[in-house]
Amino acid sequence: MKLGICYPYELEPQAALDLVRTCDARGLDSVWIVENPGWPGAFSTAGAVAAVTRKALVSIGIVSAFTRAPAVIAVEAGQLQKISAGRFRLGIGVGPNRVLANFGIDTKHPVEGIAETIEVLRPLLAGGVATHQGPRHTVRDFKVTFGFDAPSIHIGTIGPKMTALAGRVADGVIISTHVPAGMMKEIVTTVGNAARSAGRDVKSVHITAFVVACFRKNVGEARDALRPRLAIDIARVARNVPTSVEMFVSAGLEEAKIRTLIAAERPADIRHLIDDKVVDALCFAGNATDFQRRLVEMRALGVDEVVLFQAPEEEGFMEHLDGLIAATKNAEI
Repeated sequence: MKLGICYPYELEPQAALDLVRTCDARGLDSVWIVENPGWPGAFSTAGAVAAVTRKALVSIGIVSAFTRAPAVIAVEAGQLQKISAGRFRLGIGVGPNRVLANFGIDTKHPVEGIAETIEVLRPLLAGGVATHQGPRHTVRDFKVTFGFDAPSIHIGTIGPKMTALAGRVADGVIISTHVPAGMMKEIVTTVGNAARSAGRDVKSVHITAFVVACFRKNVGEARDALRPRLAIDIARVARNVPTSVEMFVSAGLEEAKIRTLIAAERPADIRHLIDDKVVDALCFAGNATDFQRRLVEMRALGVDEVVLFQAPEEEGFMEHLDGLIAATKNAEI
């Protein structure tokens, strides 16, 4: 099992890069850079991460394939692959539909759009020439003018159609935060079935799962620390993605409570609606021993890499780091 962290945007850049540098030196497997509208740019941030690390994989997860042309993505990815000496991984996805619509960006037909983007990217990342005429992209005899080894392409998704696309054409799938075990298993199964139908080796599709985590010696304290954030996240996601309500219900949260969170002006103030069972279904809470047990469960689901989201920003994270890294190695036994 591999262990990564998300780049800690809540910290000032120098503090964030110092933390990343330390994590790399102590044996962390990967650093992931997330991009959302209004956040710092993923490619520039990834370049800074590549400059301060030596072994950890520098991974973007994700940038929207609808905000940049494939040729622009290709040259950015190629330069990051060179800067990192072959440690770069490219993650693409759709992004928040409603927010992107406010920018005038059309994300209709998302599966087809991602498939077309990858179709253009593959020859460009392999050093070839791309000529393409499609519904969304037009490219005529374009070639990246500098050489690099092709980075892997990962798709960020939890939807069944996009997940199946990842199994057919991508090198990996990135599962977003707050996905319960049952749904995670469905995603892994869908990826495997799609890969087999395309004549691919199922193991060639890397499964990465993002997990919101909080580490304390006492699991109860960790759960209590996660509850306000989880209340806010559930309200936001359920409000913007109505189909996610079913996902949260499957984690043990009653639909009436979800509606109450959505309607609340300050969801964190009613965090008592999030009981221990729901916290444990959607997050990691506890110490390194608790973490190892959960890693074994996730490995059994078919997950190859766990990425800790928001945990690095927390005070005290570094004191748990060595134990967390050791847990990933022990989870392979």
